[in-house]
Amino acid sequence: MVALSYREYPPPADLARWIACFWQIGGAVGESSGFPHRVLPDGCADLLFDVQAARGQGAAQREIVGPMSACRLIELRAAIDLLGIRLRPGALGAFVSIAAGELLDSTVPTVADPLGCHAGGQRRISSRRSDHGDLVFGHTWFKEIFMDPVTTVQKVTPVLVVEKIEPVVSFWRKLAVPPTTEVPSGDGLAFAIFSAGGVEVMYQTAASVQEDLVGAASVKEAFRPGPQQSTLYIEVGNLEEVESRLQAERLVMPRRTTFYGATEVAYADPAGNIIVFAQRNKDAGH
Repeated sequence: MVALSYREYPPPADLARWIACFWQIGGAVGESSGFPHRVLPDGCADLLFDVQAARGQGAAQREIVGPMSACRLIELRAAIDLLGIRLRPGALGAFVSIAAGELLDSTVPTVADPLGCHAGGQRRISSRRSDHGDLVFGHTWFKEIFMDPVTTVQKVTPVLVVEKIEPVVSFWRKLAVPPTTEVPSGDGLAFAIFSAGGVEVMYQTAASVQEDLVGAASVKEAFRPGPQQSTLYIEVGNLEEVESRLQAERLVMPRRTTFYGATEVAYADPAGNIIVFAQRNKDAGH
């Protein structure tokens, strides 16, 4: 199962001379299958920061990805958290002491450390301490997007509030996603967690929410009573397989192809939540 999101952030006006955009890829991919992410040549170089690696190693891996002369496929696996700065053509020299031509179709590590992480590792390319670099890495906009890895979100688990847990278990079992955690309460379940590909979703009964969260809350009226409808958007590697396994489930949106390069279909789970499954088209680039 693939659950990835890609976002671009336009630079503030005073950085637009050098930076085309800030970008971020986050989510998770199955360890066994991987996911081919297509990157198209655009004449730009990128400063790349692997925040996921920082969580495990205590140091963010930093690389300079030079301009490309041809399309490149990058295989993504497991948990992904990549942050990047896409530089405009010809702007690389303002930040590192190497010509862009020397980095054509190359990826090299750098000791540039705008995130304030421990550098570590072998020195390959040093960041040029210039007014340009200080302007970008010290900019409020940059700091808001590229937070210190210690303070970034470690995990997000959607919680779907339902009347009963048991009816949705069969829905997810059809996709070979059995519950990894079940907590009983009385004659049924209080909540259950389903996990696949490093991504998880939790179902909790409205009665359990009232007893647990509302019971401990200081502002009880902030919680809506009863079950609530939610929508999940899940990227998968084989949409036809999903459709085949869910033939008996309630189809609420037939297959469609979107302008942003995805083929999608949506079902209602037995509790009434909308689950949208999407498969990225192979020609969709970054």
